[in-house]
Amino acid sequence: IEYYQQGQHKLALEEIRQATSISPDLAEAYGLRGLVLMDTNDVERAEENFLHAMKLDPENSDFTHNYAWFLCQNNREKKAMPYFEKVLKDRFYATPIKAMINAAVCSLRLKDTQAAEKYFIQGFNLQPNNPSINVNLSKISFDKGNFEKAKFYIDRVLKEDIFAVDVLWLAIKIENKLNDQSAVTS
Repeated sequence: IEYYQQGQHKLALEEIRQATSISPDLAEAYGLRGLVLMDTNDVERAEENFLHAMKLDPENSDFTHNYAWFLCQNNREKKAMPYFEKVLKDRFYATPIKAMINAAVCSLRLKDTQAAEKYFIQGFNLQPNNPSINVNLSKISFDKGNFEKAKFYIDRVLKEDIFAVDVLWLAIKIENKLNDQSAVTS
């Protein structure tokens, strides 16, 4: 895992190979191999490993989430959504925010803004200060023409001193729509 996290894919794959030769039913090794192969764009082998990990441990929500994200990253968003839903039903899943954000991103790729907003709002209810969630809810509100709501979310991001170009540009567009030239100037 540490080799993978450090971007040392070759070493990670060698360690995984050794682990699976000792214990061929080690689901975690296949799940990790899926991640490594996904990062190295070996799509076919990554999918094989994700599926094998889920076959060995079908209740492991990490495997399910990673496979859902893999599908979303490989233009198979519709197929990914039921996997995200399965993960989000797991009350003991350690990182539901990550699954909510990824499900929302995948929904946006499907042009399903309503579903994306639902996932982002679920995330907002758990982590109201999450900048990614607030930026995305602001964008969605802006696109729907709800500029006051868009301002509410973007102001939460700006209070965290996050002044990325896209955040500032969105804030300027919102203030222009609200005709607040003083806020635009600041």
